[in-house]
Amino acid sequence: MTQGDTPRCRVLAVSIMLGLGLTAAHAQIPGDSPGGAPQYRDQSGVLQPGSGAAGTTTAPTGTWTPAKPSNSSAAPQAPAQDGASGNMQSPASTVPSTPSPAAAPSPAMDGASSPRSALSNDQAPLPSEPTAAGPGGPYGGYDPARESWIPYTSSGYIGVSGGKPDLKTACAAGLSCDDPDSAWSVYLGGQFNPYLGLQLGYLQLQDADRNGGDTKVRGVNISLTGALPLGSNFSLNGRVGGTYGWTKTTVGAAVTAPSGNEEGFGVAYGVGASWDFDRHWSVTVDWDRHRLKFAGDEKKNTDIASVGLRYRF
Repeated sequence: MTQGDTPRCRVLAVSIMLGLGLTAAHAQIPGDSPGGAPQYRDQSGVLQPGSGAAGTTTAPTGTWTPAKPSNSSAAPQAPAQDGASGNMQSPASTVPSTPSPAAAPSPAMDGASSPRSALSNDQAPLPSEPTAAGPGGPYGGYDPARESWIPYTSSGYIGVSGGKPDLKTACAAGLSCDDPDSAWSVYLGGQFNPYLGLQLGYLQLQDADRNGGDTKVRGVNISLTGALPLGSNFSLNGRVGGTYGWTKTTVGAAVTAPSGNEEGFGVAYGVGASWDFDRHWSVTVDWDRHRLKFAGDEKKNTDIASVGLRYRF
């Protein structure tokens, strides 16, 4: 290079330095914003924020390119396909809808405006206490809801009674013939309807001193029963049926009266009355006659007047 070329070289060097300065003015200038945040100037010369982590600035135009999303970002959901029709569904359509709360039922109305009581809907009214005895009575008579131990009947009962018997057998002349001191019976029954029922029982008489010996009487009874209510607590009743009896007769050594054992079936019937003082308990008064066979005699009457107590289920 000659000495005359030196000023020209200096001018060229200054021009290159100015050009490089102008180019750097358009590039990103780190730390030239308050707080030292990276910035750059766009094509129009306006200073814009920039971040090396989020993007880069290309010189000389100043265009900012955003960074690619990281691998941890969720990929957009592919549309679902309807298996039945093959139609594509958007992800939003597969989200189940939240059911709306059911409307509360309005209270039931009794009549025009008053709300019906919840108790009246859940509980049936209690029956009047106690249940009627027979047709219309308040105490322990016929009630089809009550159980019975006899098949095909209801409103069952059991009872016990005791009283004074009267034997009608023959007595030898000159000898004493006493009646038994007592008799007792137990029985159970049930009702076909308020008026008609069935009763089974067992009876036994105390041994009696007759003709110098003893007379024994036992029996089982089956009878149809009838009831006639009188007012709220009282009723009349009747029975007709039969008794299968066993009798044993002994006499003194010098007595020629018949003796021995007999048994058989005979007619039985009776009448009585009852007072129901409780839902289950009743007092009974009865008179019964049993036609029984004794040794040496045809069937003879055995009468029993008794008072008893009856329990209805």
